Amino acid sequence: MALEHAIRLKKTYPIINSARSLRGMIMNGWACHDDLLINCDPDGLITQGCYAKGRGAVDCGHCGFTPVAEASAALDLHPGSILAGWRAYLR
Repeated sequence: MALEHAIRLKKTYPIINSARSLRGMIMNGWACHDDLLINCDPDGLITQGCYAKGRGAVDCGHCGFTPVAEASAALDLHPGSILAGWRAYLR
């Protein structure tokens, strides 16, 4: 699986996502805080929340938005996710 491979690559390459968050996506064991997400569509429409809402069936088990999983975990005060955000945005 791609996410398992990404976890292994973290030992060699600077992958920002925390291993915990990537594992959470594999196991579908993360709490989504989709209110953190702002979507800007090509037609200029701006929406808040899950990208899939209003576009089709929402199936969180098939979500591939790793930044949302990471940001959600940071909001839940998971240290690895807070550090991932620090590395991504505050360097």
